Amino acid sequence: MTVEDARALDIESLADAVESVGFECTDCGECCTSGDEPLAVTVFPDERRRLAGAVGASPDDVTEPSPFGDEETFEWTVRRDACGDCFFHEGDACSVYDARPAVCRTYPFAVRFDAVDEAENAERTVEIDDGTDATLVVGECEGTGRGITRDKALELAREVKERTVKEEREARRTVERYEPVEPPDGAVVVHDSEGAHTVENDG
Repeated sequence: MTVEDARALDIESLADAVESVGFECTDCGECCTSGDEPLAVTVFPDERRRLAGAVGASPDDVTEPSPFGDEETFEWTVRRDACGDCFFHEGDACSVYDARPAVCRTYPFAVRFDAVDEAENAERTVEIDDGTDATLVVGECEGTGRGITRDKALELAREVKERTVKEEREARRTVERYEPVEPPDGAVVVHDSEGAHTVENDG
């Protein structure tokens, strides 16, 4: 997929796909907590700063390198607490709800143009009938299958498209700026659209 592919997504068709699945958040908190696999709430560089600003901290205080990397990774994730849950998950609520990342705003939906691998771990997939060969990937969530209004489906569709465009733009810029960096002992290098960042490995 390219940025141009993402921009070509039709909001109405994407909303049709969302509506066919149905969704209403039940505030269960399952997407905020660690399960069988490490929780990995991915964030863009600007989202790191927004989350930090929401709590008066630095980006490194509220985010960390992806747990799926080793000495090098290409993603930031929201920092996890000692239990492996989202740093911002308090009780049954999100303490930074208005500043939450795009992946949280759009969960359990995502768009993929090559969804084979991801579909294996998805609850279901729905073809988006707009001529783009895009697929709506639906994650496991107890809120799916519930009624959704057209207005809410359109709102979600807009946010999913915005996230998809941003993901592709971030990926392109990260590749353009990539330069190999040898991390010091006990450190991880995170590559993003703003360059390479060396972070002490807390793990």
